[in-house]
Amino acid sequence: MKRGYIISLIILLFITLSLSNSSGFLTVFAVFGSCSDNTINNQCSLEQPFYCSNGELIKNCNLCGCAQGYNCNTISNECELASYCGESNGVCQAICENNLIELVPLTESCNGGENLNKQIDLAGSSLILEVKLENTNEAPITGISALAYIPSLSPGDGFFLQTLEGLATFEKGLIINFPSNLDKNKSYELIFNLIYQDKVLEERYAINFETPEQFVFTLNNIEFLTDGTEVNLVEDLKYDIKVVNRKCCVASKIQTNTNSFIGYCNGKVTYNECSNEKPLFCDNGLLIQDCSKCGCPNNFICNKDKKCEYIIMDQEIQKFYNTEKIDKNEAALLEFAVPNFVRIARSPIDPEKIKVDIAKSKILVSTDKVNLEVTKQLNELPRIDIVIEE
Repeated sequence: MKRGYIISLIILLFITLSLSNSSGFLTVFAVFGSCSDNTINNQCSLEQPFYCSNGELIKNCNLCGCAQGYNCNTISNECELASYCGESNGVCQAICENNLIELVPLTESCNGGENLNKQIDLAGSSLILEVKLENTNEAPITGISALAYIPSLSPGDGFFLQTLEGLATFEKGLIINFPSNLDKNKSYELIFNLIYQDKVLEERYAINFETPEQFVFTLNNIEFLTDGTEVNLVEDLKYDIKVVNRKCCVASKIQTNTNSFIGYCNGKVTYNECSNEKPLFCDNGLLIQDCSKCGCPNNFICNKDKKCEYIIMDQEIQKFYNTEKIDKNEAALLEFAVPNFVRIARSPIDPEKIKVDIAKSKILVSTDKVNLEVTKQLNELPRIDIVIEE
């Protein structure tokens, strides 16, 4: 009897595997009453609002609810992104901790009041300044510099854009780090400079520090976020800057190794595969940025955080070395030095003051207040000597 039972199970398993390998038939999961994400029939998926019905995932937020950061549309039975972080149990924090993850589309709502009033209540040890440039003309624009810094604190952050093509946009996040021994009894100010065609436009943000008595303001109506944040530089160039002091942190039932996500795959991207829109990747239901798997669009490179960023290294070198062509030996030396100089300089550097000495493997850079000397010998780490005039 037992032998016949075992033989029957083997035959059933053989038939099941045969069907799963034949096009047009149900998969193994469906035969045993499961959906493609391993959810058992008549159960809710970890990716809300999906419900497994007869081997098919269907949206049913009235039954399965929505993840944090989303609200249920009871008519369409679909989950919709909340209007602001706190509307659906999200919390605004400097760092997402305790198994929370950043929901990127709602992070802007956590910084609405600060961007509107230009009063930053510093929440962590760093903040991000998101810069967006838009060329509204068909002709390219050349020689655009941006720098964000806090006087008396260094190094700040910045970039130089050699060319912004016609009708193109450029986006980059500038990271401002604060020292651990920062004196919170002093007043500080974040300054952003945008330099273009001999013009310098400046934005200033007052920096305060959170205390237990302070109330952290979050703007609920995000429609006000655009008020006063977009400024015309000239007729053909606009810029928009936003401070990211806090992130929208939510709990997620889906486990991931990344610290932020764009949203949910929502049935549009196959699990553990890349989207047609690089570098988006479906991580078991979470839509994340992962250019190490999915690559980047043209003119972008993959950074250490697995996110795509504009290729600006060559443009940065051109700013500091005023020649049309760079010798490959010189370029190797400049490749280390230039990105650091961009973040240390407090004013545009005159290219004539840059000297490259290949024989001595040395670069000399001077500004009104700062003199830098970089040397690098074969098989040795680069050395930087800095003299700052008071």
